[in-house]
Amino acid sequence: MALLSAIIAISGCAFGPEQQKPVLNGHSTKMPAGVNRCLVAQWQHIAVDIASSRTDSGYRIAATRALVGTVALALVRPRENGGTDVAVYALSKGMNRDWAETAVSCL
Repeated sequence: MALLSAIIAISGCAFGPEQQKPVLNGHSTKMPAGVNRCLVAQWQHIAVDIASSRTDSGYRIAATRALVGTVALALVRPRENGGTDVAVYALSKGMNRDWAETAVSCL
């Protein structure tokens, strides 16, 4: 069982959502903190485990599922001219639309 967990953990790092093309590149006139709060609230309707962390360049929001790891990731960054840039990455081809649509509702 420990070996299986290790393999899953390693593959999650190698094949995480951020390694793929974003399913959404969006822009908002809202401040990053507001977009972050909205995304966390919206994504809780799709996945149980949502974690938001402040980074040097904005916010990182990750949705994880047991035995899979990170299934969606949003990078929320302030724009130089005001507002916010949002990039959403999703691991599952079938759920890309859900992650992107909920993110659009926060822009």
